[in-house]
Amino acid sequence: MNELADKIWENFQTIEDKFDGLTNYPPYLAGGAVRDMVLGIPEQVKDLDFYISLKRPVSDFSITAVMKGLEMHNVLDTYTNLEGGNPIHSVWTNKERDVEYILLRNTHPMLYVDEFFDIGICEAVMDNEGDIEVTSRFMQDREDKLIKLRPKEKHSMHTVGKAIIDHLPRVVKKYPEYNSVIQPQITLTEGVGMPWYKP
Repeated sequence: MNELADKIWENFQTIEDKFDGLTNYPPYLAGGAVRDMVLGIPEQVKDLDFYISLKRPVSDFSITAVMKGLEMHNVLDTYTNLEGGNPIHSVWTNKERDVEYILLRNTHPMLYVDEFFDIGICEAVMDNEGDIEVTSRFMQDREDKLIKLRPKEKHSMHTVGKAIIDHLPRVVKKYPEYNSVIQPQITLTEGVGMPWYKP
């Protein structure tokens, strides 16, 4: 756990240093890494996904310069079917370090998780102070031992299909004691914008 903690704090510090003046909200670690820590298998954490909210306007040149300096590569081409209104600006990765930085357009990372994450037990975030919060969907699915795929109103059919083929099986493999469920698409009034909780 110490090695994982060191890696997390190192990335938070890097983001704070390199993005000084470029962001309007604190960065967050979100998704599978936080889920695995909360559910008691930190040794299973493979990669870290950090969500960074950019101020408007920020030049693409400035962002590219920062990321190249961090030896990270733009993989936005893999997100070419983003939904209308998806606030992702760009996605940068360093596969050797198993780190991904997801840059958002003027959107709080917790709001992004709430509106666009599609599996309840992945809706978990950690801020740069080490505080962890999860959605009510996370809490319910943990209690019920469910891996529930909840397509949301903003999700395209491509995104839903990719989640069923790729994301859901990976989570199921990691949590064999959980049952998997695919729920019909929900609207923004059916659960999005609900309170966050300390796990």
